Amino acid sequence: MDPRKRQTATAAPAKPGGLPLTLASTSGVFISSDGGLNWTQATGISGANIDTRSLALDLSSPANARILHVGVASSGVFRSVDGGRTFTQTLSATTPVVQTALAGNSFTRVVVALAPPTSPANVNGVQVIYVTMGAGYGAATDPIGLFVSTDQGATWAKQNATGLSGTTYGGYALDMAVDPASPGDGATDTIYVG
Repeated sequence: MDPRKRQTATAAPAKPGGLPLTLASTSGVFISSDGGLNWTQATGISGANIDTRSLALDLSSPANARILHVGVASSGVFRSVDGGRTFTQTLSATTPVVQTALAGNSFTRVVVALAPPTSPANVNGVQVIYVTMGAGYGAATDPIGLFVSTDQGATWAKQNATGLSGTTYGGYALDMAVDPASPGDGATDTIYVG
């Protein structure tokens, strides 16, 4: 990371004796297999803006194929099925429901949150992913909306959401969490956005 730039980092801590550390930062996603002594940048997240300040680690996914979802500012959501080494994009400005919600505008910060595992847990990990996005300064609708996928990001729908804050200041005042007591079904989960 460039020490001259303001940096923000979000870490998914490793389990002692095993899982790698994953770091989401304004400079992209990095992974360490030696407790943080050395870091390697993940592949698959590219472009002019790789500001990745939202990371959701699915601890219910198989340990040898840990699933992570990251929100990349102005780009969308990326998913890794190998513990954060490589990523593929699952949501972008061209995803139909996002494109409709944007109505020609753009988005800034992207926040990702996972629903709690269902009971019994799905052997393939959490299926329900929630996403919200900050709009640019002065946008009429900010945040842009609440989007949900019930199939790990393969398809997306816009959720009806009421009472969302009036502005996120370009995404800087935006975060989201899913109540851990929620059923994890993508329909009746309790979501906190602020």
